[in-house]
Amino acid sequence: MKQNFVDLVERVIVVYINENVQLDRLMNRNSLTKEVALRRIKSRMSAEEKAALGDYSIDNSDTIENTYQQIDEILEKVEDRRKK
Repeated sequence: MKQNFVDLVERVIVVYINENVQLDRLMNRNSLTKEVALRRIKSRMSAEEKAALGDYSIDNSDTIENTYQQIDEILEKVEDRRKK
């Protein structure tokens, strides 16, 4: 996450994925070996660390429908906060 931008916004939404799904997707999308893909994953912030930095978080490990459901729930929460 770009730490220097956090102060410029009212809320931060973090999208993360569990490591096993991330590994599979990265290997398939980029035609990487498991070793290379793991090195890339390990060089980045963990999903848990990312999620802790956000006001809201979306787990992108499941289906696209599940991801959209989480987005809808967050949008409802944000809208409710604006009304108060």
